[in-house]
Amino acid sequence: MFSWLKEFFLTNMETVRKEKMIPPVLMTMAANFILDMVKDKATKTVMADVEKALSEAPRELVEAFDKAVDEDTTHGHKSLLDLIK
Repeated sequence: MFSWLKEFFLTNMETVRKEKMIPPVLMTMAANFILDMVKDKATKTVMADVEKALSEAPRELVEAFDKAVDEDTTHGHKSLLDLIK
């Protein structure tokens, strides 16, 4: 199997070298750009779900979370939603 992979990649790399290719640094930048877009959309989607879940949670639970976050002096956040946004 390793010899097949080696042959596959060596053959394809030779083809890539013969053709004009986008420099690897630009490909990395493009990949990071796409990753940031996906992460941003995923974060927004999850945040909407978390906000909905907290709005439907028992008031005592949300107050307990908010109190714990507010009493933690390692940051300046006052509530759970403030902390995770």
